[in-house]
Amino acid sequence: MRFDTAHLEACKQSIETKFSQGSSTHWTTNDFNRLSEAIHQETGVLLSVSTLKRIWEKVNHSSTPNQSTLNALAKFVGAADWRDFEKQQNPVATKQPTASVSKNVLWFGVVIVLIAAVAFGFQISKDSEPVVLDDNPVFQGQVVSTGLPNSVVFTYDVTQIPEGAKVEIQQDWDRRKRFTVNRLDTVATSIYYKPGFFEAKLVINDSIYAETDVVIKNNAWLGVIEDTPSPVYLEPSEYKEEGRLQLSQRAIEKYKLGSEKERYWIGFYKVGSFPEFYTNDFELETQLTNISKDGFNICRNVRIALLYEGGALVVPLSLKGCSSELSLLAFDERIDGKTNDLSKFGIDFDVENVLAQLQIISHPKGMRITVNGETAFTYQKPPMERPLVGIAFNFEGLGKVKSLSLRNASGLEYRDSFE
Repeated sequence: MRFDTAHLEACKQSIETKFSQGSSTHWTTNDFNRLSEAIHQETGVLLSVSTLKRIWEKVNHSSTPNQSTLNALAKFVGAADWRDFEKQQNPVATKQPTASVSKNVLWFGVVIVLIAAVAFGFQISKDSEPVVLDDNPVFQGQVVSTGLPNSVVFTYDVTQIPEGAKVEIQQDWDRRKRFTVNRLDTVATSIYYKPGFFEAKLVINDSIYAETDVVIKNNAWLGVIEDTPSPVYLEPSEYKEEGRLQLSQRAIEKYKLGSEKERYWIGFYKVGSFPEFYTNDFELETQLTNISKDGFNICRNVRIALLYEGGALVVPLSLKGCSSELSLLAFDERIDGKTNDLSKFGIDFDVENVLAQLQIISHPKGMRITVNGETAFTYQKPPMERPLVGIAFNFEGLGKVKSLSLRNASGLEYRDSFE
């Protein structure tokens, strides 16, 4: 089979642009899994994660993609097949003999400049070039206790990588939560201050080479003041009363909220208590509001995060006038209020004795979110199927959650009275 690597690189770049998950340098196994699902949905061809990783050179290999794989990649970016994609890369040029000499001179100059640039780039970035491994490195995490905070013992083996390579462990999706480890060591520990499902990452020269799941559970509700770097854990009596999640007046005075503190966040978390519910089969209903009136937390933002293995569905609410600043996370697809109309997630929190009614309905064909009975967002693609592991409510300032229920198509139901 005739095969041009330059055309494959062009196709990969087109796929990365369409996939909208940033540079493939930082793609994880979950990203390749989502790409596989996207290609399957659009072309009807299922390419395995291992095949995609070989194409993107995330694993060591010597083979070239077969014709059916190339056809699927080409179809995903709008071509009829691979031959059609190649034709698009090599349009027939109009013959212009009088300009050939000047063009050759121009291209020669471009080549010289590129060679110089590559040489210079190699000199300044040789310490961060990708590392080629013979196989996947050992990388595992083990939680040491129950409750919070909680430490995780990571075991790893990267002794095969060359001396001078930078080795880091990243706690979760946040690149800021990285710490450097010695390539000759095999154990490193890290502390987690909040419950949740985290995909820790082994990073070598800024490229992710392995991931491991870390689950920090708290089967009962946990209330926290979201201080940095570590939160303040609240006693149950300080945030659970009369069938709702809400800070007591005693707690507000004790922690001087709204006086000495300016902008602050309060969180309520429950992780590890939602078995048999999946991201493509659930209906969530909750009543909540932001009751801040201290003048510091002017947008009175609220975030409801439904946590699942590998990520989170994050639904935002705020005062109506702040909807431009909102951001919705739907199965790793971020919808920005700067370029999308999220105004229906705006709430008039000052209406007396009224709680916002939030409903999320997800099924194998899509998802719908309603706010106070009005559709605010629809997700018109089949959601990924992942087990739900928890839920979090986060309030800019003071908030109140009155009810929470989950149900699925099989009739399974979970209700929480916050007692």
